[in-house]
Amino acid sequence: VTDEDLDELKACIELGFGFDSPEVAVDQRLSDTLPALELYCAVNKQYNDIISKSARSQPAVSDCDSSPPPANIFCSGDSPQVMKTRLRRW
Repeated sequence: VTDEDLDELKACIELGFGFDSPEVAVDQRLSDTLPALELYCAVNKQYNDIISKSARSQPAVSDCDSSPPPANIFCSGDSPQVMKTRLRRW
């Protein structure tokens, strides 16, 4: 997955395309079109699993303490290095 692949996926997300459906992860044509999509789905699944485990182990978390939604992992104007760092940390 290249920086260009990540930029392309980021642009699709910014345009409002949603990739949270489980069917998206198994659609080979879509994955072929957006090479970063498979990485996004894998990271998104792992992130959601961690969040759900964390939510079960903690009694209450305020909105200020919670992580941003997965669609907000990238912000407009982020450099490729910042995006890579966020993906690694995520």
